[in-house]
Amino acid sequence: MTQLTDAQLMADRSKFLKNSTTVGITCVPFSGGQPKGGVEDGPVEMVRFGILDQIQGLGYSVELSENMDKYRTMQPAHDPPIGKLKNPRYVSMAARRVAEQ
Repeated sequence: MTQLTDAQLMADRSKFLKNSTTVGITCVPFSGGQPKGGVEDGPVEMVRFGILDQIQGLGYSVELSENMDKYRTMQPAHDPPIGKLKNPRYVSMAARRVAEQ
């Protein structure tokens, strides 16, 4: 009798996983106007503290995006608020870049 891994069992139940053995991770170190800084460090810190190893421990292969720094450099020099929206151009560009990956 073949024993299924946690990854195979979860993939059978998930409509979001195309491949039952691989998880793709896109790290987006981005802060679009949160009142306190630091949210942009979240993806790097999660990788540093072992999230990839934990996912692999569930039986998945992990594909990590290699473009973490490009979000930090794309903020426009002038991006005034629109109503309550902070950094609307920057947020829009980052969201579009993530969607295109």
